[in-house]
Amino acid sequence: MYLSISMPVDVGLIGASGISDAHTPAYRDFQDRIRLTGVCDVDEEQAIHIAEKYDAEYWIDFESFVEEVDATAVDIALPHALHFPAAKAALEAGKHVFIEKPFATSMEECFDLVELAERENRQLMVGMVQRYHPRHRAVKSLLDAGDLGPIHSGRIDMLQNLPEAGFPSSHWLYDGEHAGGGGILSVLVHKLDLLRYFLGDARRAIEMSKTVHEAFDDAEDYGVGLLEFENGTMVDFLTHSSISCVILTQLVV
Repeated sequence: MYLSISMPVDVGLIGASGISDAHTPAYRDFQDRIRLTGVCDVDEEQAIHIAEKYDAEYWIDFESFVEEVDATAVDIALPHALHFPAAKAALEAGKHVFIEKPFATSMEECFDLVELAERENRQLMVGMVQRYHPRHRAVKSLLDAGDLGPIHSGRIDMLQNLPEAGFPSSHWLYDGEHAGGGGILSVLVHKLDLLRYFLGDARRAIEMSKTVHEAFDDAEDYGVGLLEFENGTMVDFLTHSSISCVILTQLVV
């Protein structure tokens, strides 16, 4: 489904800290395309801070926000467990929706949002942005043209250390109830989506994970797995979220 939307698009931002720091520069740099008209955050001081920067209004609860904000679309940058209720409320209020990754914390929630967007005739997009990077699109062109020959195997490594990166033990990313899981859902999902962009859908997956660092609660900080794609390519992956290391992200095929 493609809907024509006039420019600039008026957008309301739900979530005014954390990952939204990667979103707000676009509202500054592309004002001919998007205009931030409203900001929502439970932290009223932070909501006011961002709203004043963009001459926007502010709210502290997303239920009222999606009904009242003068916007065509909303940008959701919340803890993962809130993606579904915020997106559902926005779609029901007639807004187009952009959701920061991951889509939601269960497949059922994802399918429910897709079906709701179709019923409401609204655009729904997840922030799997890595497939739009110029270098990744160049690789995709080479693959589609057959210039790299058949791809038989690949590997993904996604290594980070949340404790050493300054995330306090009270942060929601350590809590499986709020994050929906650990490193696989939180960060590796970017590379899994990139693999689907390059290679198509996977037909089989094997995964093992465990929790090592005491800060993680019902969320894995170590994960490994194997993927077999419909074209026959085999890929193994490794992700750590508490290992002492230089942050490493690599995709090898």
